[in-house]
This record gives sequence, C-alpha cells and structure tokens, in this order.
Amino acid sequence: EESYDIKGSIFDDLDRSIAVKQAATNSTVGSRMEVDGYLGELPIGRLEDPLKWWYQHKEKYLRLYQLVPRYLGIIMNSVSFERIFSKMGLIVNDRRTSLSTQKAGMVCGIAQNLSLFPRNTTVQF
Repeated sequence: EESYDIKGSIFDDLDRSIAVKQAATNSTVGSRMEVDGYLGELPIGRLEDPLKWWYQHKEKYLRLYQLVPRYLGIIMNSVSFERIFSKMGLIVNDRRTSLSTQKAGMVCGIAQNLSLFPRNTTVQF
C-alpha cells in the first residue's frame, strides 16, 4: 500500500484560504454589528461631551472607538490666524494710522471674506 502525505499539499493551501476568508467574514460581521449597535443608541444631549461618551462606551464599540481621535480630535492650526494678521498688517500701516480699531477690523473682515463673492459683483451696504 502506498501512503500519501498530504502535508504541504493543495489541501493545506485550501484550509488556509478558508481560514483567512472566515476571519475576514467574522471581522466584517463584527464591525457591522458594532455600527448597527451604535446607530441604535439614543443621541446624547446637546450639552454633553461626546469624547466622554466615547470613553464610557469604548469597550462596547472598540472598533469605532479607534476612529474617535481621528474624527473628533481638534487639530490646532494657526495658519488662518497668520493670514488675518498678515492682512491686518497690510490694512493698518503708517499711512492708515487714523483708522479706528473697529473700522480696521471691519476692513479686515471684508478683505478676508472677499474671495467668497463672485468676481465682478457689486456689494452694497
């Protein structure tokens, strides 16, 4: 009688392929159940802290909790403030020292938001 060694055969590859697909399916099913559970939650109050809510529910929604810092975190960026200060520097200079603080702020606001208006548009106040 001949004995066949199926170790390292096509069947091992098939078993590995099935195991990988089952793991992916289980992960997808788990993720879907987690999202469905989250969507079934009652909304938090307007004055409640969403970060605190997520911290309290992190064990229940472990996969979703990993996304919280990315989407609920505040990215500090000073570029917009630097642009405003730069515009203020162009508006308030040696020639325009007589502008009041209020008027200088208004001119800066208009200059900052001018790009929101289509070109060749007359703005009336």
